[in-house]
Amino acid sequence: MNWQKIRKDLLLAGTSQFIYKVIGYFIITILTRYLAKDEMGEFFFAASLATFFSLVTEAGTSRYLVREVASKPEEALHYFSEVISLRLPLSALYIFIINGFTLLFKPDIAEVVLLTSMYVLLEQFYYSFGSLFMGLKKIKYNFIAGVSTRILLIGFIVLAVKLEGSLTFIIICYLFANALLIVVSFLIVWYRIGLPKLIWQIDPLKKILKNSFPFFVLTLLSLIHFKIDSVMLGFMKSYSLVATYEAAYKLLEASVFLIRPADMIFFPLFTEMVSRKNWPEIQKIFGKMLKVSCFLGSFIALVVIIFAGSIIPAVFGSKYHDSILILQVLFLYVPIRYAGFVIAILANSIYLEKKLIKITLISAIINICLNLIVIPPWGALGAAIATLVSGAAATIWSTALVFRKLGIEQSGDSLNEIRPRLEAN
Repeated sequence: MNWQKIRKDLLLAGTSQFIYKVIGYFIITILTRYLAKDEMGEFFFAASLATFFSLVTEAGTSRYLVREVASKPEEALHYFSEVISLRLPLSALYIFIINGFTLLFKPDIAEVVLLTSMYVLLEQFYYSFGSLFMGLKKIKYNFIAGVSTRILLIGFIVLAVKLEGSLTFIIICYLFANALLIVVSFLIVWYRIGLPKLIWQIDPLKKILKNSFPFFVLTLLSLIHFKIDSVMLGFMKSYSLVATYEAAYKLLEASVFLIRPADMIFFPLFTEMVSRKNWPEIQKIFGKMLKVSCFLGSFIALVVIIFAGSIIPAVFGSKYHDSILILQVLFLYVPIRYAGFVIAILANSIYLEKKLIKITLISAIINICLNLIVIPPWGALGAAIATLVSGAAATIWSTALVFRKLGIEQSGDSLNEIRPRLEAN
């Protein structure tokens, strides 16, 4: 195993995640001071809604693509061509569904949702390119495409603010930046890997849907679990409270940047190791990752909880003082989420996504039920408590599944022999 390359890729992935987050929060600090809180709430609500519906276009293909390319890198371009051929018609369906839904239930923000749905679509479509690069262990391509276009986005947003542009104009800036992201990624694939060809035969696309469907369900349920709070606040309360909650939740999302590179590196690596039956090394690496993730998560949570009163005004301004308590509650979940992130990487690598679906479904139901109870009296604080309780339950259950059912053990069986046993567990 080439640990020098692994360390280099981890550093590159970590650097790119850090740059994404710094740029993202630099932009948010500008927008939260420039736009009214209700406008930011509309933007956050539209983005949550668009992200939820965008799963129609993704259909679980990102995880499927990483795993297949990592197992058979010589067929990478073929797998990529199949996936984008499937996603193009699904993208048209997504635009129709989300904007039809908005016209029926939230016509007052139809324009915001239309433009937001388009920029989210482009961002989600990029994940197919990113999955291809991950499967091939070409992390530098993700870095080039992602960082370059994020830097351009800063320029677009600063220009929009100087021109005193509206929320609509700002969303168009996001749309244009993500369009450039797709162009840059396509050019990298074309020149470095090959020109993808659209495939319109039904049978291969059916096969992809069948194989990626468990990932789709798992991703959908995870998104419901983590994004339904903002959507429910938007329907049950006000857009201002959505902004209050999302300000704190954005920082929770940012906290994952330290652990997210592990998924980019170790998901394809674990998949490759399983195909080679290298169970002792899997067990060794997994144990170390779990310990490190718990330590990092605990340290980050402690620091943010202590300094939350300074962090929120510094990032979002004085209008978001009511997000401080929300942030402290949400960050109690960080150590658990870090551990759950590592558990999920291993479980997906050894074909246990179907088992995770049951866990995620039940935790999502718990979250929704808790939100229905606690949002009316407590608003954004109630949503934060619901996320903490349901997320902790899911992670504890997943951890028990790994140690008790997955059988992290040395095995001499072939992948075809162990896969039915793993899925059965």
